[in-house]
Amino acid sequence: MRLLDENSDFRLFYKPPLLHSVSVRGSIDSCVRAYESGFRDDCAKFRSVCQKMRSDGNAVADDAVFQEAGLLYRLDYPTSGLVVFAKNPQVLIAMRGIDIVKTYEARCCFANRIPDGLFLKDEYARLSKRLAKEGHLVFKSYFRSYEGNRVRPVLESEVSHYKNKRILPLLRATRIDLPNGIMAPGESMAGCAAFSPVRFDVRITKGFRHQIRSVLSSLAFPIVGDVEYGGIDGKAAGAFSQEAGAGGIGLVCAGLEFRFENKSYKLELPDEIRVQSKCF
Repeated sequence: MRLLDENSDFRLFYKPPLLHSVSVRGSIDSCVRAYESGFRDDCAKFRSVCQKMRSDGNAVADDAVFQEAGLLYRLDYPTSGLVVFAKNPQVLIAMRGIDIVKTYEARCCFANRIPDGLFLKDEYARLSKRLAKEGHLVFKSYFRSYEGNRVRPVLESEVSHYKNKRILPLLRATRIDLPNGIMAPGESMAGCAAFSPVRFDVRITKGFRHQIRSVLSSLAFPIVGDVEYGGIDGKAAGAFSQEAGAGGIGLVCAGLEFRFENKSYKLELPDEIRVQSKCF
């Protein structure tokens, strides 16, 4: 990880692709482990305060808060971009209670088909065409897990079809925008060849695991390198995205906007890192 900025409340880092946010079975490398290596005394102090809070009966300072040493939110293993570590448990708990708008740059390829496993495929096709025509879309959905760690969006109109499936009850919004507002001539779905590259800006507030990856895939725009959700493989993706060509995927958390302690923040990925990860 690379330290980008800090103040009295938190530190801002760049997370490269192919790094877990927290340690998982079979791999100890993670954002938390890297943070511990660079700020060992701060992590020890953070956990000491956390233990004191728990002994005083503060249930919010749970094991996850203790173990993650201030990590505000997680990014998927193949995703790169901005991550934040709070400097003390009180700041972490307070920041987790505010709305943080995360802006991602997504490098996608038009797949020319709506993926299988969605009940109302015609509705997804309609939304996909609307995105291509109007240049923006606020996609609202629930989510459900399937085949292990993967997820699928569930539209409000689809809920009744999932009688025996567990659907997470919180409706989440994914705002998708084309940087120039509309697709260029020949980029519309009618004239767009399979695997034609498209870039989107995507904004979420309260994110869910694989939210952006699953939503874009369901709209026939899987992220390059994201084979798990129908994207082209890493070798082919390298032509569109350095991140994906290096084994990650073409998804970068490039901006954060929030208000904390009566101050507004707009944090962005430095231009030099943006240039390195640009795909087209």
